[in-house]
Amino acid sequence: MHDPRRPPDEGRAALLEDGRRAVAAAEHAFGRARREGQDLTGTVHAGVSPAIRPLEREESVRVLREGAPALSVSLIEVRSRDVARLLQTRELDLALVRSVVALTPGSRAPP
Repeated sequence: MHDPRRPPDEGRAALLEDGRRAVAAAEHAFGRARREGQDLTGTVHAGVSPAIRPLEREESVRVLREGAPALSVSLIEVRSRDVARLLQTRELDLALVRSVVALTPGSRAPP
């Protein structure tokens, strides 16, 4: 019997595939920031959704400051619905959020 809390096999496969791409993109972004920010000073204002666990927050700060020890990272808890506005008004420099893509049977997540 199918557990309704668990997506069908196709959905799990798509979720894993998209998750791998998301992690690779994040690693690339952090690596680029590290390379280009060798002499960075000042404060980066990072919005974090409540879904981002404390250990993930700590790891994100560590990665951002790696190679830029004079950089200060300010974590600000934000709701997902406010992220776009806060980025557009430059109140945030970046945001760490989780999102879920709901797939209908037989569909695939966008690339």
